[in-house]
Amino acid sequence: MSRPYVSQSVGATAADAQAVGTPTFSVVTLVNPATATIDLANYDTCKITGLAQAVVIANPVGTPVSEDLLELIISDNGTARAIAFGTLFAAEVSLLPTTTVAGKRMRLVFQFNSDTGKYGCLAVLNQL
Repeated sequence: MSRPYVSQSVGATAADAQAVGTPTFSVVTLVNPATATIDLANYDTCKITGLAQAVVIANPVGTPVSEDLLELIISDNGTARAIAFGTLFAAEVSLLPTTTVAGKRMRLVFQFNSDTGKYGCLAVLNQL
């Protein structure tokens, strides 16, 4: 799902920004899924909560657009859980995590790279 972004230019006004559009984020929440599949036509953020089992982050469905961002937010039920990723996910700037951190929220940010055809992991952030 391609998000509209405001272009920064000299002399741009708030009205110009409104005409272009502001970033929109569509979030789907999944509770304790064994497999999480994100529909790119509808969502660019997936919150996985109450994870009480291993989870597979399946390849997204839909047509990715070059440089689009995809965010995952994962929370377990207080016990570390295994995470596996589909073949369209790859380490790019950060390695793909293999487990959650027990009781901590994890945020992962991916960007679609049209050269490789994969979602490269840009960041893995764990709650302190």
